[in-house]
Amino acid sequence: MSEKIKLFYGKHEKQFGQLSIPDSTTPLPIIVVIHGGYWKDKNTLDIYPTKFIVDEFNRSFAIWDLEYRGIPETGEISLETILSDIKQGYEYLTKLTHHNLDLDRILLVGHSAGAHLACWLLGENLSIAPKRAISISGVLDLAQYELLNEPIQVKKLLNHDLKKMPFANPVARGHGETHLTVIHGLEDQTVPYSMATHYADLWNVELLLLEKCGHFSMLPLEEGEYWQTMKNIIQSNMEQL
Repeated sequence: MSEKIKLFYGKHEKQFGQLSIPDSTTPLPIIVVIHGGYWKDKNTLDIYPTKFIVDEFNRSFAIWDLEYRGIPETGEISLETILSDIKQGYEYLTKLTHHNLDLDRILLVGHSAGAHLACWLLGENLSIAPKRAISISGVLDLAQYELLNEPIQVKKLLNHDLKKMPFANPVARGHGETHLTVIHGLEDQTVPYSMATHYADLWNVELLLLEKCGHFSMLPLEEGEYWQTMKNIIQSNMEQL
């Protein structure tokens, strides 16, 4: 049985995470999940398919499912606000030690834009760095934004100021001491797999390219034939923490 608690790391209604804690007599390793959705504010953790990762593993491990402010349908939000939410939300784990968490054993997982945010976070100076991380179909190289199926979203993320790109671009920042697995489908029509290969060319990562695999094929949707593969990879990473 897993208890799920909504906890706010900031004052805004979107600055929260959902902490799932299964019964355990020993401190629990943690999976931190960052959902994708092109950084759009309307795409939330309760509807994005990373929720299936939470549902699959919340009986075995603690889960910190992170929500954050995104790009509104009208108007703008600063890049710095989104990135600050991610860092603040992640580091809020240091305030949750009374929940029987093992902060020395953290796996960070993100999909698509969520993988961008997760890998951006790895380039930050963190008080508790994750031991391992997984990028699934990640937007890892913003310089290739014109190859995305919605390139305008990167321009919106950067507030139409391309000078902000190096700071926001995971491939320019690296992943610190964290062991990073980069997984991408060769038939991804949303985010090109060239982002994954370019990142792997520059940094020491475990790269897995999957044939006949689309953007959501690793999650249990209509095209989720690689869902079992994804579950096995997450389980293996948790066992190696």
